Amino acid sequence: MRSSTPIFLTSAITLLLLGITALGTVDWDVSRALLNPTSAFGQFFNDYGEVPAAAGLFLAAWLLIASRDGLQPTAHRLTFVLGLPLLGLAVWLILYIPFHYAYEFDATGMPATYRRQLPLIAAALWLTAVFCACRINSEKLRPYRRSALTVIALITLEVIVVNLTKYVWGRPRMRAISSFEQFHYWYQIAGPASSGDFRSFPSGHTANGFATIGLSLLIPANKKRAIRTAMALAIIWGCCVALSRVIVGAHFLSDVVAGGYITLLLFFLLKRRLY
Repeated sequence: MRSSTPIFLTSAITLLLLGITALGTVDWDVSRALLNPTSAFGQFFNDYGEVPAAAGLFLAAWLLIASRDGLQPTAHRLTFVLGLPLLGLAVWLILYIPFHYAYEFDATGMPATYRRQLPLIAAALWLTAVFCACRINSEKLRPYRRSALTVIALITLEVIVVNLTKYVWGRPRMRAISSFEQFHYWYQIAGPASSGDFRSFPSGHTANGFATIGLSLLIPANKKRAIRTAMALAIIWGCCVALSRVIVGAHFLSDVVAGGYITLLLFFLLKRRLY
């Protein structure tokens, strides 16, 4: 398959879906039909959907530090300047994300015990990871350095693009409105967004869910079957996260389509440069 084919197919499917959701009340009707805030499926993928992407960031940052030997002094220092905070951020996100969404709408918020313990656990795990990265023989890990940087670039870029678009678009979330008269089509720009309830388009959760596909870049290039399997599982995971965000009322169908597309487009563009 030519390197441009996945980009073309992904773009064509996305344009088709966005075109359909722009017709009449399709986006509103389908999204409202899927709405079920008490769904166990919706709650699970809502709470844990972004964790694999955070785990991917953790692994990429760890590989970046562990493969530092043999670099020029400046590059060696930059590795620690970039890798250490990213590793800490990834550890924190892995621990924090499930608790944050589990208590997002709880009147009392996250229990004080968790708020005190999570930073301590994160610090301990971060120190352990740094120690292991510094002690390991990095010679065998050097081939993964470029892939690790690509994973970091993928997650960083999709977060920036999605959040800037959210702010500019200012689309109200499904849970923030009660009737079709308040509904905004995905192509209507109403920003800047005044609050989180007006940052519906595109879905950041979905973009992060699909960012799990970046883990496939860390598999050796000669293991084609493993790469295809990892990509397929990542797309399934991303679709489940996308569906969950509509189910819990956080997004419309068009929001999750756009969120997934942003990550997949960036992934295929970065992969083409990598290989």
